[in-house]
Amino acid sequence: MSKIVVNNESEVTERLTSEISKCAKRAIDERDAFRIGLSGGSVLNFLCKAIPKIQTDLSKWKFFFCDERYVDETHPESTYGVYKTKLVPETNLKLQQFVPIILVCH
Repeated sequence: MSKIVVNNESEVTERLTSEISKCAKRAIDERDAFRIGLSGGSVLNFLCKAIPKIQTDLSKWKFFFCDERYVDETHPESTYGVYKTKLVPETNLKLQQFVPIILVCH
C-alpha cells in the first residue's frame, strides 16, 4: 500500500471508512467474516467515527485488541472500555463480537 496523505481529521475518518469498508467487503465475500485488530490512542477515536458509517453486515465482524492495557474496563485507559461505550451504542454490534484481553491471576 502506498503512503496516504490527508489534510485534516475529517479526511482521516473518510479515508479510514473507505479502506476498512473495502477490506470488510472483500473478507465477507471471500470468508463470510471480517476480523479487525483494534488499537487505542488516537486511532480509537477515528475508528469509533468510521465504523458506524460503513455499510456492511456488522454481525460478520469480529474485533481483537492489539494493545490493551491491563486495567478494569471502567478505567479511562481501557481500550475495550472506550470501544464498549463509544462504538457499540452507535451500531448494532454485540459485545460477544469483541475479544478483550483479560488478565487472570491465580
